[in-house]
Amino acid sequence: MWVDDDFTRVISGGKDKLGLETDLNTGVTQTLFEDDAPILSILPVRDEIFVSNVTSTVKSYSKGSSSVNRTIPGRSEIRKWKVSDDKRHIIA
Repeated sequence: MWVDDDFTRVISGGKDKLGLETDLNTGVTQTLFEDDAPILSILPVRDEIFVSNVTSTVKSYSKGSSSVNRTIPGRSEIRKWKVSDDKRHIIA
């Protein structure tokens, strides 16, 4: 979630994969973009909105357009895992 300095506009995202902008004065919400994975964080910079998601990927969306400008691919840090014999622990 991100709020502007005047607390009049909120940009949010979450498990539904949607980036939403809400005007707090009018209560009107509009969909800015739809990502391909649940959204973890949002950061608007000038004319772009940077979004990170659960796949560790960072994407840049243009304000006013739902198209992706650029993608910084991420990767999962857990490469191997094993369930222990007692089935109480997962070793990553």
